Amino acid sequence: MRIAVIGAGWAGLAAAVELARSGVEVVLFEAGRVAGGRARELAREGRILDNGLHVLAGAYTETLRMMRAVGIEPERALLRIPLAIVVPGRLRLKTWPLPAPFNLLAGLAFARGLSLASRIAAARFLPRLERSLTAGGERTVGEALAACGQDGEPARLIWEPLCRAALNTPVRLASARVFARVLRDTLGASRAASDLLLPRVSLGELFPAPALRFLGRHGGAFLASTPIRAVARAGCGLCLEGDPRAQVHDAVILATAPQAAARLLAGLSEAAPAIAIVDRFAYHPIATCYLQYPAGVELPAAMIGGGPEGADWYFDRGRLRGEPGLIATVVSADAERMKPAGAAAAARAHQGLARLLGPLPRPSWSFTVVEKRAGFSCTPHLDRPAQASGIPGLWLAGDYTDSPYPATIEAAVRSGVTAARAALGR
Repeated sequence: MRIAVIGAGWAGLAAAVELARSGVEVVLFEAGRVAGGRARELAREGRILDNGLHVLAGAYTETLRMMRAVGIEPERALLRIPLAIVVPGRLRLKTWPLPAPFNLLAGLAFARGLSLASRIAAARFLPRLERSLTAGGERTVGEALAACGQDGEPARLIWEPLCRAALNTPVRLASARVFARVLRDTLGASRAASDLLLPRVSLGELFPAPALRFLGRHGGAFLASTPIRAVARAGCGLCLEGDPRAQVHDAVILATAPQAAARLLAGLSEAAPAIAIVDRFAYHPIATCYLQYPAGVELPAAMIGGGPEGADWYFDRGRLRGEPGLIATVVSADAERMKPAGAAAAARAHQGLARLLGPLPRPSWSFTVVEKRAGFSCTPHLDRPAQASGIPGLWLAGDYTDSPYPATIEAAVRSGVTAARAALGR
């Protein structure tokens, strides 16, 4: 049995690994030069950077399972820390090692920077969090929070940063139902589920490169810089326009970005419903700016928040990767704050960091990367395509496919594994 996987992002890699573990012949195609998709490493001026600062959660059970399957020990590759929102001089809220909801209730009781009224309101909200967010049918996070008395300070300092981080969608647009599911599976689950997992290695070494090595050891093939232009029927199988081997495949898993998937399926009439769904998607960007300071410059923690006026999050690569003085800033789902480009973006990031930490020397080097379509806009009533394409032997994989989760690494990995098992007839 020969199965093709198109797209070597985390969904495609997870599918390829799952297939290879089952002993089938796997061919993995990638239009770009490196694997990883929207969570990949970048080489710039002798440095290995990432195209974004991706934070995993303890609830990412399938991602952690797949990492172990290809030989990565999450305990070494990831720094596990309790969920915390720390904005120097403004806010310190940290979960405690207790069962839910007491983990966050204790954090609220001892939080600094929240008024007593806000802490009491949030504490009353927590035990009925999921029910409150999903009551009244589909609505936005902003509407749900206002109805529950969680607008104002709690929304600005707690729920808005968490919503942008989890859904990459502003609260005024984000689906309250999806946000509630994310909070249920993290803050509302086991103590470890809400922990943050920060990569200690490059995104490439976290999963893509080990996955490709695993694929090679199990007889699979990886064809980089090989764009596939279309999928077509070939007797009882499927062929790919752009496949240099011109092979017929028993099944195909299409694990590209949604807009690319729509182009590849354009010649297959059965795929018209999925294409129509994808064509209605809107997207939000994520901007990451790297700033190189002298070695003595460091953050008070590996990851801190920026507050409403700064970047969403700041990461200390010295603490995480042994790169002293290298700070990364992240802005999600806010095109207005991303308008400065190049040196202007770096200057703005530097100014925001200086407001938090006090006077800083000018960075000696900077680099900004913007993923313009980092994730789909996770809005109420959003229709997402099923993984079954309607075409025998052809499956879709990606964080955009139908699932209860937003555009995350875990959603991508789960979709890849599900597609692989479906292609195997399981």
